[in-house]
Amino acid sequence: MGAKAESDAERQGAGVSGGPEKPAPDVKLPRYGDGTSCGGRILIVRLSAIGDGLHSLPVLSALRAAYPRAFIGWAAHEALSELLRGHPQLDALHVVPRKISGGPTAALKAWRKSLREIRAAGYDTALDLQGLAKSGIVALGSGAGRRIGFGGEESRELNWAFMTERIVPSERAEHVVDRNLELLRALGIERPETRFVLGAFEEEGRLMSDFLETTGASSRAAVLSPGAGWASKRWPPARYGRLAARLKSELGLAPILVWAGKAERDMCEEAAAESGGAATIAPPTGLRELKELLARSRLFVGGDTGPLHLAAAVGIPCVGIYGSSDERRNGPYGRRCRAVAAGVSCRPCWKPACPLAGSDRMACMAGVSEEAAIAAVREALG
Repeated sequence: MGAKAESDAERQGAGVSGGPEKPAPDVKLPRYGDGTSCGGRILIVRLSAIGDGLHSLPVLSALRAAYPRAFIGWAAHEALSELLRGHPQLDALHVVPRKISGGPTAALKAWRKSLREIRAAGYDTALDLQGLAKSGIVALGSGAGRRIGFGGEESRELNWAFMTERIVPSERAEHVVDRNLELLRALGIERPETRFVLGAFEEEGRLMSDFLETTGASSRAAVLSPGAGWASKRWPPARYGRLAARLKSELGLAPILVWAGKAERDMCEEAAAESGGAATIAPPTGLRELKELLARSRLFVGGDTGPLHLAAAVGIPCVGIYGSSDERRNGPYGRRCRAVAAGVSCRPCWKPACPLAGSDRMACMAGVSEEAAIAAVREALG
């Protein structure tokens, strides 16, 4: 998904410690290809961002289904770790710091500490789903003898140099979820079932249930997320407001506006005002609260950011409004998900802001009408 929206990073909570400790299982897994074993201790390396991390969850599910007794760990930055903490399919969670105060020396010290902890887990296989230099360093630093990553255009920043095996996804794998699953071919896993599994956060769930009950939206909440770190992923707040009004008047839904940070709160204020009282602004939500809010909702509408992909992973109907990014590769994944995009020739450009000279408005986002959005909503809801 490229550089990630700042709003997703703002939803991160406190640092997450390592996952539950388990003794090394006595697992003998089959041998493949070159005669080497995939081993019984597998590390997933997907450090960031929120949406990309969620797109990696089916890899974890497929590994757990294929090797139920394997020891599986995940290396992630702090924000993504918020969703992975206590995950039912993980044996260990390794938090690799992203932003470290104190300069390069402090950063190097923190990274060395993280890598020592990962290496101590004794992984023999690392799957690098990120394809960057930093993820390659983590894979190499884990001590795993087998380091499986992407080949071709999916491998960037010389990531290939850190890998022992490189997989080029097949042409049929267009979406990033399917491309991630292609790495499992190296472990003898072909075309696994695509499953998104998330943990349940009981305290956050109670808070969100209380909020929905207070607002009278317990059985008909529709979550709208106007914010995004990239301007090219933001549909105008006023349109969210008018969409909210139609969701209430035409479909009987109760629109809830979610946000992270002051800039997004301001967008929600504008959308709420335009809705004519139809929309309610949610309280501050971290990723865990947002996950539980979505699990209690009937619909999600938003741009190509973490909340959209979280809604898709939860399994509720959702509509993504797309601008600079490509919905064929990064669209919300699931049969009840829809993507709406304008038919402009310049997209997808994968730029945070419109690169056209003199452009002060995103033609790709401005070209998505409220009528197109409500039509997609009706289709997603069935």
